[in-house]
Amino acid sequence: MESTEKLRPKNHAEAVAISRAQVIAPLCVSALSRGDRTELLKELCGKDFMAPGAAAPRQYAVATFERWLYAWRVSGLAGLMPRRRSDRGHAQELNDEQRELLLAIRRENPATNATLILRYA
Repeated sequence: MESTEKLRPKNHAEAVAISRAQVIAPLCVSALSRGDRTELLKELCGKDFMAPGAAAPRQYAVATFERWLYAWRVSGLAGLMPRRRSDRGHAQELNDEQRELLLAIRRENPATNATLILRYA
């Protein structure tokens, strides 16, 4: 009889990929119509999921499930592994003019976050 040790994820990234695969498994049925898949995506959005190593459950958006599904179709389990951000460790630098513009927009719209302001400024 084989050891169950071989069935455990090798690392955190693989555990996350397996978790994501389990979440999108119902979407991978080829016999689903587009309408059925859309309804299933809406149902998934209303559920809480506990990611490996997470302190609390969270919900995901339709776009996240679609991204996972397409990544699965293209690359299998490897496509579902988390990747490091390409800009990790590099702060976005603003010149003085940009900084002042950002602050002025923020004063006028205090509920708007900096990322949104930067995207449209």
